Amino acid sequence: MTLPTLAPGVLKVASAFPDPPFEVPTDTGFDAALMTRICTALGLRREPVPFTGEDFDDIFAGLGRDWDAVISGTTITADRAQHALFCPPYLAFDQ
Repeated sequence: MTLPTLAPGVLKVASAFPDPPFEVPTDTGFDAALMTRICTALGLRREPVPFTGEDFDDIFAGLGRDWDAVISGTTITADRAQHALFCPPYLAFDQ
């Protein structure tokens, strides 16, 4: 099965750094490990892309243009869901 990604065989994944222990600049942390496992299961190579924008909501605007996926601690909102297909939450916080 071939998945439609921006680059064949590669899943470009944006994350907002730093947000330890989930996203850390050394490309380690919970989200990096989780996405690496997902990519392995899909037969893709993970390519991390640091999100450097000022407004975190802009990370979703890059989907399908600059990166294939986002993994970064976020609150699921109706506005964000217009730009992204969210998986079920894997952690919950009372923010």
